Amino acid sequence: MTSLQSSRSSTGASARSIRHYEKAGLLVSSRRDKGYREFGPEVVLRVQHIVRMIRLGFSLEEIAAFPPCMFTSASTVICPHAFAAHQEKLSDIER
Repeated sequence: MTSLQSSRSSTGASARSIRHYEKAGLLVSSRRDKGYREFGPEVVLRVQHIVRMIRLGFSLEEIAAFPPCMFTSASTVICPHAFAAHQEKLSDIER
């Protein structure tokens, strides 16, 4: 477990953003002594994905609706849902 205290350097997101993502239901944490949030090691990669999606123009609501395959990097093949979501966002931007 990690507290993401140096969150900006490891994830590209500020602690405030990470709290916002958690409030939006995109992240789950447990609480340590004195109320500090504690995240599993997979959260760093997930936050990096969230930051990337926001930069691509996706809202937190859209990101929350993504299936789990869109947050894995274990595969070298793009998740079919990810491809479709990116194509739809590109069409929206072009309109």
